[in-house]
Amino acid sequence: MSTLALTAAAVIVGICGCSVSTESGFGLPTLAAEARHLVLEASDRSPVPLDGDLRIEPSGCMTFDDGSRDEDTHAWIIWPDTAHQDGESVVLDSGSTLTQGDHIEGAGAYIDLGALPDAADSSSYFASFGRYCGAAARGVVLMTEVGP
Repeated sequence: MSTLALTAAAVIVGICGCSVSTESGFGLPTLAAEARHLVLEASDRSPVPLDGDLRIEPSGCMTFDDGSRDEDTHAWIIWPDTAHQDGESVVLDSGSTLTQGDHIEGAGAYIDLGALPDAADSSSYFASFGRYCGAAARGVVLMTEVGP
């Protein structure tokens, strides 16, 4: 990996508190607790209980199926920064893993892609990844707590 790419990854992590993995494209989209709080406050949203299933789209994007939307409109998931990706699985801070079709219980809020850090900058991590995953149309679910 080039020095420029490593520097860019370090800047992204420093600015948004998100994780970046070079193993699987964009990595697992995460936000630190303080950043989640700021996004929720700016969006005038509060965490609510969420109950649904993890869907891994053909693109590799992870979406949240709460049963209320058509299959092609499941919201793109932003995870707490305590989670990390292991291949096609999400490893939670408890050590539990989630993969395609697994049930998710937790808390969070549905927000617009534009509410995420630096989303107005089309070359930013969240804007680029979000567009790739169709989050401008699908929406985003910002998870504040996650459990299987």
